[in-house]
Amino acid sequence: MNFAKISESIAELNFQHFCRRGMIYNSAREGRQLTEEPFNESEFYTDELYSFPSSDHIMSIFMADFDTKKAIYQNEMKKVTGCAISCDHTFRVSKNIGMVRPGSNDKFVEQFKNLFIILNEDGEVVDWQLTKTTAFKELRSVFLRYKTRLQRANKKLELICVDDCCKVRYKYESIFGDTPVKLDLYHACQRICKTVSHMNHPLAGLFRREFGLIFRQVNDLGEARLRETPTSEKIMLNLNA
Repeated sequence: MNFAKISESIAELNFQHFCRRGMIYNSAREGRQLTEEPFNESEFYTDELYSFPSSDHIMSIFMADFDTKKAIYQNEMKKVTGCAISCDHTFRVSKNIGMVRPGSNDKFVEQFKNLFIILNEDGEVVDWQLTKTTAFKELRSVFLRYKTRLQRANKKLELICVDDCCKVRYKYESIFGDTPVKLDLYHACQRICKTVSHMNHPLAGLFRREFGLIFRQVNDLGEARLRETPTSEKIMLNLNA
């Protein structure tokens, strides 16, 4: 939900309050008994747009709330670990992460371009970081921090899934030792589907949509995976089919 939607929701609540006060005022003029003090007609809003809060004001509220709970967020995340992790930059995030630089014609300066997130096998966020690039050097401190958490929890990392395993495998191995580094399922499917176009075959579109199902059990066809991944032999049978 963006700030414009939040502003509209707050404005709707303000307008309801505005109408309610108007009803109280009209009741007062008719001499009815009131439970609240009426207000003068001059206090009516002359323009209902007055009740729309600005994006800057909403942002300041969010930031103030985050500052009061920052330690709670961090402490909760420090408790989460996993035996397998999935690492990716492709999570959707605002493209305008930065600040307005004072004294330079209020120019907006972009500070970050990517959001890097580490998920465990249960889909929980174990760590994240805003980055300027997708370079591994910006993430090294994140993985060292996570490695320390694993050691404190007396757990061993068994699998790392990434989007470019061939390029970064040795970098992950420099931190996590001999933990296997594999290409994640989404990008594995994507690499194959990108090579298949309608020029190849009229059923290419259908093939691309259903290709991911080869990694499912035969009767597990919904949007969400409900059963365990089949054996490699079963996957090959699905692929041939």
